[in-house]
Amino acid sequence: MAMASSLRLAPVQCVAWAHPITSGSPNLDYYLSSELMEPENGQDHYSERLIRLPGIGVNYPKPIIPRPLLGKRRADFGLREDRLLFLCCQSSFKYLPQDDDLFARIAKRIPASQFVFLALNDVIAKILLQRLQSAFAEEGLDAADYCVLLPQLALFDYWNLNLLSDVFLDSLHWSGGVTTLEAIACGLPIVTLPGRFMRGRHTYGILMQLGVTELIAHDKDSYVEIAVRLGTDGEWRAQILERMSAGHSRLYGDSRCVRVLEDFYRSVVNGRISVKP
Repeated sequence: MAMASSLRLAPVQCVAWAHPITSGSPNLDYYLSSELMEPENGQDHYSERLIRLPGIGVNYPKPIIPRPLLGKRRADFGLREDRLLFLCCQSSFKYLPQDDDLFARIAKRIPASQFVFLALNDVIAKILLQRLQSAFAEEGLDAADYCVLLPQLALFDYWNLNLLSDVFLDSLHWSGGVTTLEAIACGLPIVTLPGRFMRGRHTYGILMQLGVTELIAHDKDSYVEIAVRLGTDGEWRAQILERMSAGHSRLYGDSRCVRVLEDFYRSVVNGRISVKP
């Protein structure tokens, strides 16, 4: 991206949120984003002119989860059948040390819980486990009793793991995007805490479009409370899952952003929207 952004290859150039930060380049004119994910002062975070597309900003088709082919049990992943399973499947670099206490605080409230992480390699797994051990020790707990670190999984195994889990814990500061959309398709409730920047508000926007805002925390304490309630209040969790399922038609395959993007391109081509100097 850095090399491409240094060049003026076309009269008008845009960037989108696969890499959810500004390019900082004078050769990129527009940043295509989501109206639901951007904070009110979102323009302040970009050197490009911010374009807020409707909804989550992308037309994402609902994943087809082949459940009959996903027959593995928890034991196949080294997980316990008698635990409430919290899925923490974001890339390891999205989990910052200052948030490690969240997992230990939830475990303190739900002793029969287990947290599963995915690590890119053994070195990353070792570093993350050391951090978790320190955070759990602060609560008088042993991380080895609660945390399982798995390697990166093939797609079907990854979806299988989603189906076996009980609650999806979103990462703070840089939240899930595709992982969140896939977890919802697998029927997982999600806890999120929106951050200051768009990159920490993907799941927030997704839940807003889904219409299930009770899962959006306003601070770390409420994040823990929502996670604990999802794990201990079966009736509420069932109600949440029912409402999430009912909102799939609003979330997946939303073509509004495509129409607005088409209008934006036409306006740029026709000169009705000026390119910044």
